[in-house]
Amino acid sequence: MSDITLKQETANQNLGEYEVGKAGVSCLFPGIRQCFAIAGRRQSSMVCTHVSPGATPQQMSDTFAFLREIGGNWVTSWHVIGPFVDHFNTSNALWKSVQDIRGTFKSEFGETGANHWILDISKQRHTPVLEEGFTIKTEFGKVDVKADLDTAANKIRFYYKGDRGANLGWNRLYNKKFSRF
Repeated sequence: MSDITLKQETANQNLGEYEVGKAGVSCLFPGIRQCFAIAGRRQSSMVCTHVSPGATPQQMSDTFAFLREIGGNWVTSWHVIGPFVDHFNTSNALWKSVQDIRGTFKSEFGETGANHWILDISKQRHTPVLEEGFTIKTEFGKVDVKADLDTAANKIRFYYKGDRGANLGWNRLYNKKFSRF
């Protein structure tokens, strides 16, 4: 086993890099710069992880082993969110394309019948913001992503916020923007 951490199940999960957990209500993925936030929807919970582009093959294997351990085989839909450009262009990233992500899910879970959705948040990650007292806009250093389980609507709702400037509040990432993978 590697240094991947399986966190205790809780209603409101907070997952940093290299962490896996189950959430009953919401999951926060802080500090997304090049990482992917992954949330799998089950009937009354979410199976989640925060994948770093620096993950080794052993860490990736351990991450998916933990996802299976906490119910990943019974997920009805997987959602992968991250800044594609920043992740795929990292020299040591195991995932260099959406096809690589698809291949990992297929090899780790097989054909479970789960839907697979992906969203590129490169635009949100690189939003130019004008900070108070400055005249030149700068990009976010990172974004936080939040997944909220909506059991009544049978879906997960996603939000993001930047680390400075005017976009410090939560902004909705609409499900219709996701693509199948």
